[in-house]
Amino acid sequence: MVQALSRRINLQLEKFQCILLKKEARGLKPSLKVTKNTASLVSREALNKGALFILLVLIGRFLGKEALGRYSLALVISQIFFFGSELGLNTLIVREVATEKSLAGKFLLNTGALRVLTGAITLGLIWVITGVVGAKGEAARAIYLCAIAYFFVNITSIYTSVFRAFERMELDLVVAFIRNVIFLPFAAMALYSGQGIAGVFIVLLISSICALIFAHLTFIKQIGTAASPTLRIDLDFCKDQLRQTSPLWLSQLFGIAYLKIAPILLFRLQGEGAVGIYNAGLVVVDGFWVLAGCFVYSIFPVISRIGLREARAEYLNGLKFIISAFLALAAMVALAAGWLVPLFYGQKFIEVIPLFRLFALISILIAIDTHNGMAIIAVRRQSVLPFINAAALALNFSLNVFLIPRFGYTGSAYALFLSESMVFVLMLVVLKRSLLAAGGGANA
Repeated sequence: MVQALSRRINLQLEKFQCILLKKEARGLKPSLKVTKNTASLVSREALNKGALFILLVLIGRFLGKEALGRYSLALVISQIFFFGSELGLNTLIVREVATEKSLAGKFLLNTGALRVLTGAITLGLIWVITGVVGAKGEAARAIYLCAIAYFFVNITSIYTSVFRAFERMELDLVVAFIRNVIFLPFAAMALYSGQGIAGVFIVLLISSICALIFAHLTFIKQIGTAASPTLRIDLDFCKDQLRQTSPLWLSQLFGIAYLKIAPILLFRLQGEGAVGIYNAGLVVVDGFWVLAGCFVYSIFPVISRIGLREARAEYLNGLKFIISAFLALAAMVALAAGWLVPLFYGQKFIEVIPLFRLFALISILIAIDTHNGMAIIAVRRQSVLPFINAAALALNFSLNVFLIPRFGYTGSAYALFLSESMVFVLMLVVLKRSLLAAGGGANA
């Protein structure tokens, strides 16, 4: 089954590549492997985010902004804590296994053991934070169920990181397809049968477990022969992973927190309705973030294994693509906001339209900063990222505390814009001194 799905995906991607080859004959020279992997990651994220977005729309239309707020709050809390507990190890796996394929089995077992431990700790932290923000009843149940589901999502991501290191992104896509073909229809059925938000997250938990099992079987069938498996946990290896990845972990924790902390503060200060409105607009940011990440992750293994001069050229080509593509996309979203919002959520969410336009502007910065952040990691300057994202988190938190009581969810959007602008400037300074400096920087 894995092989059949993989062959079908590769067939479609090869057809797309033939079109690109015709363009190349006219003078264009795209990287076909990057194009294939980008297409796979875009399709994968379209499945993952698309399923969550469809549920977001259904909940907003049929249950209202308060229920939408409970759904969004559960996702945000789980994402902050579980992306934080990822410890940056997924990025390390991609970088190191892309260079030495035989390490895949060792990384898989040892990183998996670390992830189980940090996941258990994270579940306890989520239980505490649920009480701190004052979530009760269905809101609390939704948070607990979503957190358990993300425990399994987090472990599955180890396998998908190995697939990316082998530049087999189509396998990542197959895993996402299996998860969402279970999640979306049954979650919609739970919603329509009156099971509420908790029922949706029960289905997410079941589909996440199925995806983990499928990812393991896919690894054995497709990758296992190329990796040297290990049957024991190497404590020294685990310590070395944590030492190398600590800057990535702190950077990721602070980064996801400053992007996602606003809904938690809004829930605490203004209630579920404000969270629902804010997250109805934030889907623009999430969409741009995902698209930028798909492109960046497809070229990250390439930049990680080539020399500085070649890495600089790849970075600049990627930056030109990001700027041109996302400027056009943001303009389209801003112009179409007046009919997109009623189309998605109905007339009762009409107040989201200004947020859509503001988030479209913010999303251009987020796309560029995603590309710049991965370039910094690729040239092994990741030690600066925790400081950049910590500064952004401190600024974003302070601005939210000041602006939410005065301007509500609109104040949170402006806080994100100012925080992301600061990240853009700081990352550009780092890249100018390392990757972009003539003859400077660390060897990639």
